[in-house]
Amino acid sequence: MDGVRLVAIQLDNWKSFGRVPTRNVIHLAPLTILVGPNASGKSNALDALRFLQGAAFGHPLGDVLRGRSEGGREIWPGIRGGVVEASRSGQHAFALWTCWEGVLAPGSSERVTHLLHVDTDDDVSVVREALYKGRNEEEYFFHTHRSEER
Repeated sequence: MDGVRLVAIQLDNWKSFGRVPTRNVIHLAPLTILVGPNASGKSNALDALRFLQGAAFGHPLGDVLRGRSEGGREIWPGIRGGVVEASRSGQHAFALWTCWEGVLAPGSSERVTHLLHVDTDDDVSVVREALYKGRNEEEYFFHTHRSEER
């Protein structure tokens, strides 16, 4: 297997998704088709992927949600609903967990989990970010709120 592939995403308090981890995990294959009735969350799941894409491009998270223009030209179209609708109704934060699988070091294949927990209350900001080995929160490569001494 060459490269790294997104194999799952968990949406906690993202738009219409609540905090029921067993129901909010979307497993992804090399070809994944989202099927469901209207208002079942298909577009919201795709919006989560777009949000992560904007963050990976290095755009400020507020701009990822609201959109960004420079010199009258749209640089990044915002996420549907903007900041107001990014967190589930009545909530002021959301978390997106992504699970990645692939060759991360020569000669090995492993799984890592990335967490991005975002506050949408006053200004959009990162509450916590981490990169775990597998899904084990005790074995981390990077964590914004844990001591680097292990």
